[in-house]
Amino acid sequence: MSDAYLIQISELQKITTSKQVVAALNLPAGKYLIFGKANAAAMKLNGTIDFNQPFGCTLVCGTTEDKCGGNLYSNASEGGNWGTVALNIGVTLEADGRVEMQCTPGNPGCILFFEVVISAIKVENLTIIHLIPPGESRFSTRSDFEKIHFAINLDELKVKI
Repeated sequence: MSDAYLIQISELQKITTSKQVVAALNLPAGKYLIFGKANAAAMKLNGTIDFNQPFGCTLVCGTTEDKCGGNLYSNASEGGNWGTVALNIGVTLEADGRVEMQCTPGNPGCILFFEVVISAIKVENLTIIHLIPPGESRFSTRSDFEKIHFAINLDELKVKI
């Protein structure tokens, strides 16, 4: 049976410093799938200037992290737009640990975060696979790729027989 842990913070949080913690969850030792979600909104600073408002967020536990960035727009006459940040990581904690969602404002740095959630599901087994992006290749030639692809297809064929 799995254990699950969750923290939810509904209040508005203005991001003013680098790596500002918007949510944190303490966890006992174990293997976890961890998910973080937050809504972000651009604030209207003075009501007279339209500008972009970049930001970045990180879900971090020990040395494992997932990052994303965004760029919201503040419109002087209508306020600003908003979006959702979604992050996830898999970790093995040998001892009790802490997961944090940290957010950093860009310049001018007027971003609000709200409805921030971190959930952690303790699992018995955790396999983490690191792959290269689909657009990159570790094969030196098309021939290398075709040889490996052919070998994979042969293995698939053996399984089906």
